[in-house]
Amino acid sequence: MMVIFFIGIGLASIATSWATTPLEISIRLCLIGVFAAIYHPVGLAMVAQGRVNTGMPLAIIGVFVNMGVACAAGVTGFIIDTLGWRYAFVIPGMISTAIGGLILQSTTFALPKIFAERLNA
Repeated sequence: MMVIFFIGIGLASIATSWATTPLEISIRLCLIGVFAAIYHPVGLAMVAQGRVNTGMPLAIIGVFVNMGVACAAGVTGFIIDTLGWRYAFVIPGMISTAIGGLILQSTTFALPKIFAERLNA
């Protein structure tokens, strides 16, 4: 699901940069929202999975999320000021699809090894 999240939100973000009408922008922003909705149920479940004391991991995630929210407006403003509004969607979209590809490749190679190790135990 996290691969779908990263690749989907990345492609939707890049597609938003190609919008030419307000309707196209609103539809593509809706797609960003649809893929963004995957993160909380899956991401937070991954953080809390298998832990007895979940407070500290959730607190650490909360700190970094708030730091990201605090920096987002400044970074976005800088990108818009220097490159234009379309790049404010293209750059994060490219980073997101790259992370999605990294997760896909790492799980493709890691999961068979994890299964082999766990099944032998």
